[in-house]
Amino acid sequence: MNTLQVITDGGDTLTLSVNEANENGRVFGGYACGDRMAVVLDDDRTAARIVINETTLDGHWVVVDPDDRSSFAGIRLKVGGIARGIGENSVNYTSWRIVDGRLEITADTRHGSNKEEINVYDIVKLDADSLVYCNSDTVFRFVREQSAGVMSPPVRPVYDINK
Repeated sequence: MNTLQVITDGGDTLTLSVNEANENGRVFGGYACGDRMAVVLDDDRTAARIVINETTLDGHWVVVDPDDRSSFAGIRLKVGGIARGIGENSVNYTSWRIVDGRLEITADTRHGSNKEEINVYDIVKLDADSLVYCNSDTVFRFVREQSAGVMSPPVRPVYDINK
């Protein structure tokens, strides 16, 4: 049996089976000692249905502009739920969090006017170099930006899944 031991924000220690999450491909970002995790539990609180490594989410995630391969945009997800846009014409992201196993990203739709838009996404893939999430209309594919603007492997642009 594969198990994950977590200490909750309330200080409780849970030892959880991760078999179901592994079998269903619902472990995102792996797990290591000391990582901050978001876990969706089964009804009896003994097994994880979804495991998301929030420590792996922390970073600069970018996609290359398909029209100008030297330009890129993306999102910076920071510890503590802070989000920022990357690039000249980036979205004004303000925060992120995991809610019920889904990635929720908030953006200020009118700079400085306190109008917020909350978008909720399903995580499709998360590892050391890749972040893929989607909603009903669009799949977003990012790679982790390394230091000095050098990116991980080649990037495929964002695309509409309905086309």
